[in-house]
Amino acid sequence: MIHIFCYRSLATVLMMLAGSLLFSGAASAQSASPRTVVDYYLLLPDKYTYDVPRRHREELLNNEGRIIAKDIQNGYLAISGDAGDPGIAIALFKMPGGEYLVGVNVFNEMADDLFFLRYQSGRWSNTTRSVIPDFNKTNEYKLPRYGTTIEVSSKAGKKLYDLVWSGGKFVIKR
Repeated sequence: MIHIFCYRSLATVLMMLAGSLLFSGAASAQSASPRTVVDYYLLLPDKYTYDVPRRHREELLNNEGRIIAKDIQNGYLAISGDAGDPGIAIALFKMPGGEYLVGVNVFNEMADDLFFLRYQSGRWSNTTRSVIPDFNKTNEYKLPRYGTTIEVSSKAGKKLYDLVWSGGKFVIKR
């Protein structure tokens, strides 16, 4: 009888230990700092992807037909949209302190939204209006794959100006 009790206790302790290790591993994986544009894309809150959940975003990354560009070296990702999912483009802009500003352009037939987000200590903050001078939702902003200059045009396609990344903010260049 004593041996059965010991084996059950040992089994219980081992199961608790295994559960604890799994939980702490998952928690540390979620709190790990993102390093690439793909990491940032997967961490985005659903509201900045038109409610495309992370699980589906992982599937999109493996769908060669939907990937427009996955340029890890230049910090750029673009995925085409379809009837069920919006398209998305993401570009990273390095801040003076070494962290990144994440530009997110989500688009479909109905809307085209631009967000600039910062990820610090496991939390996202929308910094669009503080880093884009004269931000106007009626303008179109084209995130760059190469370089750090954003082209700004009217909805009619007329180029208005460029936004040049300088010292942790964008500056208008006409």
